[in-house]
Amino acid sequence: MDSRSVKMACFGVLSLSLLWAVSHVSQVVGDVGNQQTVLNDEQMRRVAIIGAGSAGSSAAYYINKYSAEFGIHPEITVFERSSYIGGRSTTINVHSNPLEPVEVGASIFVEANTNLFTAVKELNLETTAFMPKPQHDDDDKDSSTDRLGVWNGDSFVFTQDDSSSSWWNTVKILWKYGMAPIRTRNLRKSTVGKFVQMYEHPHFPFRSLSRVAFDLGLTAVTASTGEQYLTENGISAPFSTDIIQASTR
Repeated sequence: MDSRSVKMACFGVLSLSLLWAVSHVSQVVGDVGNQQTVLNDEQMRRVAIIGAGSAGSSAAYYINKYSAEFGIHPEITVFERSSYIGGRSTTINVHSNPLEPVEVGASIFVEANTNLFTAVKELNLETTAFMPKPQHDDDDKDSSTDRLGVWNGDSFVFTQDDSSSSWWNTVKILWKYGMAPIRTRNLRKSTVGKFVQMYEHPHFPFRSLSRVAFDLGLTAVTASTGEQYLTENGISAPFSTDIIQASTR
């Protein structure tokens, strides 16, 4: 599991924990010495959230949304040191030049990212499907060719361009790296398949991230380094360094 998956999973636990607390405020019981004290709604209306990134802002949104369904009206305060909401998901201008914007977060938007995909639908955000570049005439072929290259510091260890057919590019990568690309694809599908089950019945909603990760067999991913996990599944250098390491930086 990569760092983004772990972060999104942790965000889910944070949000669910806060939601559970708000929806059960009238049932919260605390021990004061030997005296058992029941806290009522009036005593549990103030909520403080640290950070207005994806976890903090979504927690505030869903606490406000679901608490209303229970007739609770919490006072929610979000503490954020920056002047904007979104945390790492923001745009910066290189050398303060607005003509050179760079996205520094939220670079991956896929349907397997359940939290993000659900939020897009919840907030009615507009999305645009990816459209490949149109093919140009043969006369303009050289100027329109997009080439992918992996540079290791000394030379290009792998190159691929759009002018070649897809089957030829597949042959090239299999000839150079053997079965590693196929093993990687199968491992990715298997790991992502387990991860998305965290948000499906009977695992969701979960109270313990560790418990659900163990039940789904994901602790084998989180308990080892990326290199160890890939090696255990028959994926090693040079494919792991040339392609996987380069594409995940």
